[in-house]
Amino acid sequence: VSIKHGHPQELLESVSIYDLTGKMVIQVLDIKQNELELNTSNLKAGNYLMKIKSRNQENDFTLTISSH
Repeated sequence: VSIKHGHPQELLESVSIYDLTGKMVIQVLDIKQNELELNTSNLKAGNYLMKIKSRNQENDFTLTISSH
């Protein structure tokens, strides 16, 4: 999964992915870059909640993983 902040001057701080039970399955901290390539190959097919945090904002997204 490729993640890129929409504002070139904003840096990503953290990305967390949760399964639908609320269990955190992936967390990347202290990114300090504008984009991130995240390996999701260990996740089962299904829907997940992805929280992306930068210095000035936090956004939630639905992430759908299809079979690998």
